[in-house]
Amino acid sequence: MEILTERMTGFARENVRAVVFDLDGTLLDTVRDLGSAANMTLAHFGLPQHPLEAYQTMIGNGLLMLYRRAAPAGTDEATVEALRDYGRDYYREHCTGLTQVYDGVPELLHGLAARGIMLGMVTNKTEA
Repeated sequence: MEILTERMTGFARENVRAVVFDLDGTLLDTVRDLGSAANMTLAHFGLPQHPLEAYQTMIGNGLLMLYRRAAPAGTDEATVEALRDYGRDYYREHCTGLTQVYDGVPELLHGLAARGIMLGMVTNKTEA
């Protein structure tokens, strides 16, 4: 619980009644699955791929932004949108093979629930 509250100021911790988490990158490490999907997409379009670790800095602000960052400089927007569409479809079918729950997350969630704190999750995934 300290991880969540060490930066919280201006209210008492005992007043926390609910906590909402983002799914990707907060509860789940999805970088390898997203990067693998992006690399398969880039390869399908004959474009160069990236090391999976490089996707850590490319992810954020949705799939369109991911493909803008992953595509070679100067790639036109229509191609980026086609990459996004193909990649989205590929990722839907291959989104869990390499994804892992971050260490400590199950214990954190159980601990919060045991204190009677309501839990919520937000994601831009179409199914969670």
